[in-house]
Amino acid sequence: MIKHRALALSLLGLVGLAACTGTTDVGSGVTVTNAAPAPGPAVEWRMLTTLMSGNAQTCFKSADAVVRETKGAWSLRYDGMNMGWIEIPLKPDGSSTHEARARWNIPPGTGPRPATVLMLKANCGYKLEPK
Repeated sequence: MIKHRALALSLLGLVGLAACTGTTDVGSGVTVTNAAPAPGPAVEWRMLTTLMSGNAQTCFKSADAVVRETKGAWSLRYDGMNMGWIEIPLKPDGSSTHEARARWNIPPGTGPRPATVLMLKANCGYKLEPK
């Protein structure tokens, strides 16, 4: 669990989104919303996010998250960070290489699969692995 929420939001490059009451577009189709992901056919799983590159003193070391995948989007929410769902658009093959304050790399497929994210402002790189 991330204990210092403001620091975590800052490291994620998402400062100002903690008070999000609707949907905030953070660029390139990536949004942060307090609303739950759209209902419908979905697969949901837990992920562990761990630091793989960057300064261990300024980047958070690990965090648990939940991912809910629907056709066309990954919705991700970190435990202990009351900032809403991060929604990342997916290509038809299930992959994503979106860049908006962070560079997301989600491989093709459906369901639980590893991914990576680079927080551009903080230069912190993370791997996300299904639990």
